Amino acid sequence: MAQAGVKLNIITADPKQVVTTYRARKHQMVLLSWSPDYFDPHSNADSFSHNDDNSDGAKGHPLLWRNEYYDPELNTMTAAAAKELNVDKRKAAYAALLKKVTDEGPFILMFQNTFQAAFRDNVKGYLSSVDYDNYRKVTKS
Repeated sequence: MAQAGVKLNIITADPKQVVTTYRARKHQMVLLSWSPDYFDPHSNADSFSHNDDNSDGAKGHPLLWRNEYYDPELNTMTAAAAKELNVDKRKAAYAALLKKVTDEGPFILMFQNTFQAAFRDNVKGYLSSVDYDNYRKVTKS
């Protein structure tokens, strides 16, 4: 940050305090981790690229709202991606959202969590994330 001319005063805090401040839009910057709620790109898109009401009285408080970032074009793109049924067009729509948000949005995505799970060769279909394990499609031959 200093190389870019930004002077930081880093304050460490309990995650509960950080998130409370973040949700109240009383932060200047936060360093947090994130994981999707379910296995679909819309889980992230709905938080990172959707904010249809930036007012203090808004019903929803997605991440863009918490950062007071409002972009009507992102809202339109997010809604269109969610409705797209063609797999290739849907992938392209979410890729375009990701590019726009990382190029223009209020986030700096620094790291991606990785998870390791060991299975025998005959176990297939297991999905895992920080908060969610999916055994529905697991098969063993």
